[in-house]
Amino acid sequence: MNWREVTVRVNREAGEAVANILQELGAGGVVLKEDGDRIGVTAYYYDNREFAKLLSRIKKRTDNLKNYGLKTGEVELSTVLTRDQDWATSWHRFFKPLTIGERFIICPSWEVCNKGERIIIKIDPGMAFGVGSHETSQMSIELLEKYINSDITSMLDIGTGTGILSIVAAKLGVREVLGVDIDPAAVAAARENVRLNQVGERVKILKGDLARDVSGNYSLIVANLLPDLIQRLLPSIPELMAESGLLVLSGIIQDKKELIISQLAELKLAVIDEVNLNEWVSLVARKG
Repeated sequence: MNWREVTVRVNREAGEAVANILQELGAGGVVLKEDGDRIGVTAYYYDNREFAKLLSRIKKRTDNLKNYGLKTGEVELSTVLTRDQDWATSWHRFFKPLTIGERFIICPSWEVCNKGERIIIKIDPGMAFGVGSHETSQMSIELLEKYINSDITSMLDIGTGTGILSIVAAKLGVREVLGVDIDPAAVAAARENVRLNQVGERVKILKGDLARDVSGNYSLIVANLLPDLIQRLLPSIPELMAESGLLVLSGIIQDKKELIISQLAELKLAVIDEVNLNEWVSLVARKG
């Protein structure tokens, strides 16, 4: 089988939105590679008679992101024919060990990592999106390091992706962690990564749509999502939070920050911390 390697280059703030588009249009997985203020999002598709139409749809939907307030900059689209290769191994060259926060190193499952003083998180993305390299994931991990203590006994990770934040929470001592994702590929990858990191007694992965399929009360809720998904999610959050519980939101672009803060205030969730990295914002809010 021949494959087409498709790379879409846009401004960094639009990277995750492009990744979502490529997956919705049939990519088994995506890889993000940053270059200054730009980011390349790479995916693999079958090289067949429908490919030209697919490429046109990718271009049209990426151009339309400007209508949602995302500053894509110039949309650059390139393709490479990849013969007799499986995307699941050919993109391994993009994913290298990454140190994050004060305590962790994210290590591809096929690499040997020297942990030194750091905790190794083994990750195999499988056919899912997310290897911890994006700013929003980095800020989320740093905030987990800052706020997880003995009072945080349970955590809900909404949009868990490959399960990185759930695994980090377990490694930091949270006894009960639930990761939720609507994408079956993400659920499969997250469950495998939970197994790789030997945290299955603490972390459970559920297939579900945002918080709709979840019940209970959690000391900490984490959602690393695009702003429109966060806005849709927020009304269902307070009833899932324990009294004085914490909410960590990431994936917010600067232009949407005040809108999210206003929505949090309406729900009586007080913002207690804000972290900025490039054009991205993470917020921490407390209930009560």
